[in-house]
Amino acid sequence: MRKALFLLCTTVISITVVAQFKLSCVVKDAFNKQNIIAGVTVNNRLSIHTDSLGFFSIDVHEGDSVAVAAASYNTLYFIVNAAKLPSQILLEANMYNPNNIQAEGLLVSKNVFSTPGSIYTITESEQLRGNPVFLQNYFNLAPGVLVQSRNPVATGARFTMRGIGSQTPNYGSGIKVYLNNVPLTDADGTTIIDDIDFDNLSRKELVKGPQGSVYGTGGGGEVQLYTRRALANANTVGASYLAGSDGLLKVNIYGGSASEKSNVRVNYGHQHYDGYRMHSTSTKDFLDLNADVVSDAKRSVSFYVGYSKSFDLLAGALDSINNITHPDSAELTYINSNAYQYIESARTSIEQEYKFSSKFTNITSVFVSTQNVTQLIPTNLLKTNKNKFGGRILFTYTPMFGKRQARIIAGGEFIKNINYQNTYSTTTTGWINTTKTDLEFQPFMSSAFTELNLQMDKYVSVTGGASLNYNYFDVADNRVSSSNPLYVNNSGIKHFTPLIATHVALNRSFGNHNLYLNYNESYSLPTYDQVFISRLGRVNDTVQAEKIACFEIGLKGNMFNNAFNYQFSFYTLELTNRLTPQTVFASPTVPNTYVFYTNLYNARNNGVEFSGNYTYKPERKNTFINAGRLFFNYTYNNFNNADYKSDNNNNAFTKDYTDLAVSGVPRHVINFGFDFLLNAGAYLSFTHYATEQIPVNLSASSFAPAYNLSSLKAGWKLMSSNEYKRKQWHIDVFAGIDNIFNHANQQMLFVNAVSVAANQLPKYFNPGNPNATFYSGLNITYSF
Repeated sequence: MRKALFLLCTTVISITVVAQFKLSCVVKDAFNKQNIIAGVTVNNRLSIHTDSLGFFSIDVHEGDSVAVAAASYNTLYFIVNAAKLPSQILLEANMYNPNNIQAEGLLVSKNVFSTPGSIYTITESEQLRGNPVFLQNYFNLAPGVLVQSRNPVATGARFTMRGIGSQTPNYGSGIKVYLNNVPLTDADGTTIIDDIDFDNLSRKELVKGPQGSVYGTGGGGEVQLYTRRALANANTVGASYLAGSDGLLKVNIYGGSASEKSNVRVNYGHQHYDGYRMHSTSTKDFLDLNADVVSDAKRSVSFYVGYSKSFDLLAGALDSINNITHPDSAELTYINSNAYQYIESARTSIEQEYKFSSKFTNITSVFVSTQNVTQLIPTNLLKTNKNKFGGRILFTYTPMFGKRQARIIAGGEFIKNINYQNTYSTTTTGWINTTKTDLEFQPFMSSAFTELNLQMDKYVSVTGGASLNYNYFDVADNRVSSSNPLYVNNSGIKHFTPLIATHVALNRSFGNHNLYLNYNESYSLPTYDQVFISRLGRVNDTVQAEKIACFEIGLKGNMFNNAFNYQFSFYTLELTNRLTPQTVFASPTVPNTYVFYTNLYNARNNGVEFSGNYTYKPERKNTFINAGRLFFNYTYNNFNNADYKSDNNNNAFTKDYTDLAVSGVPRHVINFGFDFLLNAGAYLSFTHYATEQIPVNLSASSFAPAYNLSSLKAGWKLMSSNEYKRKQWHIDVFAGIDNIFNHANQQMLFVNAVSVAANQLPKYFNPGNPNATFYSGLNITYSF
């Protein structure tokens, strides 16, 4: 009997030992793949924390319930399956404490609170607090950021950050934008984002100020956009439908599968918008594929493929009178010529992360894209085929110097465009008349960078880095004009002097508060018209890139048991080598009058930015309110031209704009709002955006009036089961109203516009709908 009992006990113990095994993982941000410090709970009682690099190892059994939680991230739940153990766990950020979200922008592998720079994150929850199709609804709530477009669905969209980019008439320059680590910004510094499905975006990370030490160009800042991923540990199918005023329609159909080794999601989106103004209809189609594959504990690979097609009618701009009396009208010449913009694009990328050891990793990515852009405006048809390819490589080493933790990065990036551009003159009804240009344009940019972040002690860290940047323009003029013997060929190559951009930062924490000093440099390339003197048919040998340097002091903090968090920054941004036109008049030795650009003047932008939010999350789960959030953001822009003139001729026609306000940027911007989520699933969100008047010309004599925009959204979310179960329905029914109080507003400003005739006013304005607009929708996702 004793032998039998002993044998039984031995067998039970053996089975128990065999059934117990180690779960070893690293916890990462689902989008930027930065490591996260998190807590791990097994069966609601056994808890451990990851180390400073996000790693943990714990004993578990088959069928155990595991929850991984981190501040500012949604908790991930899963059931242990011995045959499918994960090697990494990806968490998605929520909106409640943005200071704790892991940041990628400055490549220091720290959360926003500990990163010595001004970083603003927009989570998927914040985007969905309003109409997600209209990017201004959430980007313009960020302090120091202004996004404008010809209509709300991002036609001709333009980013402005800290005043950089405000002078660009179309598209964006001075801001570097990435989508899933694929650069949307071309090698010449321009960015087109018209072909992005903004309703399919999840995280948006805005790094404000020049970031040349790790990104090269981007004097105003850097923007990281990420598309949505599949729900963790499940197969999903879903659809979303949104309809609203002015003929707005948005439909998305998606499916995905996520396991311990992979995450794949496919999305198709169709979007239509009649527009508030005449002749402003927009139709867009999108297709996106994301795939993340974890080969083993050392290697993971990410793929992205995107295709889009968009067609937008163009309404032109209005003068100050029609902006008030007929804001829904369009320019007659735009209607007669049927002005439009057509974009068809495709892009793909492959990124591999390889871990040589726990301290040494590499991330390498390559990308290629093509974009066909056709734009017809009165008297001109522009057809451009853009082909772009490039790559980025980053090595990260995290050694210990005694008791000091260090992080050393080194890498590089290059982008090459091969663009074919043809311009035609057209009749007033849009028919092609003659060929004006036939150019092959090949801009190139490259950057090699390195940076060191050293934790001096528990409270102090220092960061220092630099990049070496090289750029050139290569233009081949393929036009043959026998009918015009005066035509001058514009072929040529412009090599820019290599530029060094530096970065130095000091970070000092005081408990729950963090003080930083930051100095950053970057540059902005001249455009084609500034590099080449078309009238002479030669390269402008003396022109160089504009340089941007920014000194910033900031304070971040968490108060009241992390319920309230804030960011405050003051900066002064210097622009040197600013480009200014110079006219050379005809003379006995100069047969033709022509204009070229020279680097001559400087400017200074001083600003203050503040963002703060308070989160209420009751300790008891049976309360009426599940969570609530109040937020307030403020921007002060003191941007003046330091010593700026209309040209470098210094004669009676030269206009002096020194000390005048920079056009296109308001002095004060305030926004605030709240979000409430009830335990029953109902939610309510409110936002208010207020901007001061905006100067629209260099003399600061004309202004776009100040305006306020208020939005309200309500909805009900349902989920059919608990967190650990696979099969469940996610249903979201919602309705909203924008511009509640019927305020006149501007969708986009064409700053520094000039009159085309002596009896006409300049056309600066592209008004938004001055009336309240409505929308409603339904999102359904089934997981199994």
